[in-house]
Amino acid sequence: MKRNRKPGATILAGAMVVALTGCGEAQDTAGWVPAKERAEAQVRQDRAPVERRFPAFGEFVRARWVGVSLNNPRLPGPTDVEMAGVVDLSARDAERLRTRYEWREAAGSGTALPGAVTPLLPEGAHWRTSDAFDREVTRDGSYSATFRVDFEKRVLTFDAVNPAAPPATAPAQGRARPPFG
Repeated sequence: MKRNRKPGATILAGAMVVALTGCGEAQDTAGWVPAKERAEAQVRQDRAPVERRFPAFGEFVRARWVGVSLNNPRLPGPTDVEMAGVVDLSARDAERLRTRYEWREAAGSGTALPGAVTPLLPEGAHWRTSDAFDREVTRDGSYSATFRVDFEKRVLTFDAVNPAAPPATAPAQGRARPPFG
C-alpha cells in the first residue's frame, strides 16, 4: 500500500515541535519582573547575584539592582534577562579600577537605566567608561553590557543583558576568590 506523504507536512510538523519546546539554556528568573514593568521593578539588595556575575567589581560596599525578564513568559524558549543597578565601591576597589583601566568621559547621564534604579544615581555624577573594562567583564562581548563609574563618588552602574558568571576564577591580586558558576 502506497502512502501519500508530502515533504512539506513533515517539515511543518518538525518546525512546530521546535517552536513548542523551545531551545537553549533557561535563565534563573526567580524574582525577575516582565519588561513591561521595567520602570516599576522592585530594587533588590542581595549581593550574591551581583558578586557571582561581576567579580571584577571587587568587594563592594553595597549593591542595589533590578532584574527584568525581556521575553513573554507565556512563550516557550530561553528567557533573556536584563540586570541593572548601582554599586557603591570600596575606596580600594575604586582606586584599583581607576588605575588598571583607561577611562574616558561617558556620554549621557545614566538615565537609560530602569526607572527604579534611576533615583539611586548620585546627583552631579561625572561618569567614566572603559572599553577594556567592558571587554574584560563581558569576556570579549559574550553578553551585552554597559558600565559607568564615578570615581570621586565611588559609584559604578551596570546594565547587562543575560550576564553570566565567569568560569571558575583564579585568585586575584593575592586574594582568594570563591569559584563562580
